[in-house]
Amino acid sequence: MLKKIVLFILIFNYFTIYSQNVDGYVVTNENDTIQCKILINKNRSNVHHQLDLAHLRRKVTVLNSNNEKKTYRPFELISINFKKNDEDFKFISVQDDDYKRFFREINNGKISHLVIYEESLSQYSHVDMGFNYLYKNDILTDMYIGNVREVVGNLIKDYPALYKDWKDKKYKTDQYLEVIKLYNEHYKNKKD
Repeated sequence: MLKKIVLFILIFNYFTIYSQNVDGYVVTNENDTIQCKILINKNRSNVHHQLDLAHLRRKVTVLNSNNEKKTYRPFELISINFKKNDEDFKFISVQDDDYKRFFREINNGKISHLVIYEESLSQYSHVDMGFNYLYKNDILTDMYIGNVREVVGNLIKDYPALYKDWKDKKYKTDQYLEVIKLYNEHYKNKKD
C-alpha cells in the first residue's frame, strides 16, 4: 500500500511540475470570448522545458472562472490566445484535409503564415517540430523545400509586379516570408 501511495505522489508531482496554467482566452464559433487559464504542458525531455505546443493541434484544455476544466476541439473554436514570456501565441482552427486542426498564426494577412507543431520522438530527445503553411482564401498550402518557388508564385499572381520579381528570381526561395509580407502590405495599403 505504501508503494502505491509513493508512486501516486511521484506521478502527480511529475505532471504538476511539467504543466502550467497560462492566462489567455478562447474565441468560440459563436464569436464569444471566454477568458480562462489555458493548460499547457512543458516538454519533459527538453532541458529548457519549452512549451509543448504539439498537443495543441488537436485540443486545448482550459480552466474557466469557476475553476472548471473544459476541453475544446478545433471544430468548436475560432482561436486560442495566450502570452508567455512576452511572446504572443495565437492558434486558429483551420481545415486540414478531413479534419480541423489548431495552427499557430505567425503572420496574418491576405496570405497568412501558419505553423503546425508535431511531436518528433527520437531516441535522444522529445522535440516539437514546426511545419510551415501558407493560408489564402481558405486554402492551406504546405511549404516544403521543393515547392516554394511554385507555391508562392501561384499565391501572389494577383500582384503582377511582385510576381514578376519572384519569377525572375530577384528573391531567393528562403526569402518567401519577406515576399509574403510585401504582398500583404500591398493589399493592406489598397484597403486604406
